[in-house]
Amino acid sequence: MTRRHRWLWAWLALYAGAAGVVSVGGGGCMDFGDVVTNPPPAPTGPVVFETDVLPIFQNHCGGTECHRAPPFSANLDLTDANAFDQLVGIVSSQEPRFLRVRPGDPDQSLLLLKLLPNPPVGARMPLSGARLGSADIATIRTWIDSLPVNGGPASGIEDSGH
Repeated sequence: MTRRHRWLWAWLALYAGAAGVVSVGGGGCMDFGDVVTNPPPAPTGPVVFETDVLPIFQNHCGGTECHRAPPFSANLDLTDANAFDQLVGIVSSQEPRFLRVRPGDPDQSLLLLKLLPNPPVGARMPLSGARLGSADIATIRTWIDSLPVNGGPASGIEDSGH
């Protein structure tokens, strides 16, 4: 499959997930994995990085294997002290045309795209353990969407220097 086709499938999976498409599998059809017929709604109210997003990384991002202990996979340090600064506005070391997190634009943020089926580069995350549930993905999407695009005060971030 060419890179262009993978990108197209990633977008289709993203929009199918937003529309609540069920996994069809088999017969040559694309399997949307854990996309459910009624995904949970986006969180209501502000999503706070330290209390809502960081725990997702703590629970799913490799412990001592991937992004939470050296050597950090893809040079991405998701430890509590560094995760925010390693994500927001940082060019991906895997694919320079993407930012890891593009404030206000979850659909162009490699972090979110890597959590969905058929990411535009590399493998779907996490590599080991359970995939993130749709509620966790919705939380990350809402957080990215809430980040200011002009570098203003980051909405939904507590007083921790972020």
